[in-house]
Amino acid sequence: MKKHKIGKVDIIIDGARCDNSGCAPMTYIVVALLKAATQHAQGNLFGFDEMANLGKTWVLSRMGVYVTRYPKHDEPVRVETWISDVQSIFTRRNFALIDQDNEAIVTAQSYWAAIDLETRRPTNLLDINDGILKEYIIKREEYETPIMKRIAGVESEPIKIYYPQYSDIDINTHFSSIKYIEHAINTFGEELLTGSIIRDMSIVYSAETFPGTPMAFCKKDHLIEIKNHETGNSICRIDFTID
Repeated sequence: MKKHKIGKVDIIIDGARCDNSGCAPMTYIVVALLKAATQHAQGNLFGFDEMANLGKTWVLSRMGVYVTRYPKHDEPVRVETWISDVQSIFTRRNFALIDQDNEAIVTAQSYWAAIDLETRRPTNLLDINDGILKEYIIKREEYETPIMKRIAGVESEPIKIYYPQYSDIDINTHFSSIKYIEHAINTFGEELLTGSIIRDMSIVYSAETFPGTPMAFCKKDHLIEIKNHETGNSICRIDFTID
């Protein structure tokens, strides 16, 4: 089987999903990146189906997204994705969103783990299909991203308590990684509706959330920490740079 080390997906920005600026919002961008990652993995023997046959599934651990500009409605763009590192527990996957002038208008990095479907514990990535992931590593310095910053916790009273709804749950029957971002961004709604822009976003996922789990949203400036309201344990932390 021929190896495709760079996944490429061409899309046209759907105007119906743009925000009031006429551009694709951060959540749209992340969905496009993750879709490209899924297609690239699926075409190279380490996708959802192959992992399920091994009793494993991919989970997103961390992600950083850096925006030069947001694509406009009906604008054709290309998502490119590739594996830039593989360790025993985490693999790093990078992205570039490229416009018609061949300029990268968004770059991103992400870290993934493979968990056992029964134990929900991380497994050794180097054991997957005889270490096949190592064969896909490439470096693309022209799309280098900043080192992801550490995200502090938020020690404050919750601004809201939220229970997962049907539309929040994904194929793994847990809270969708996109929905954390969407709900967090909504806490800045007034600011973003009046012209402010999210320039970058860093997110760290610490625990899964399942239907019925009460989620406490704690906020300090442009930092959001979502906690299990019953235990106080961190579920995820998101840091935005907003201009």
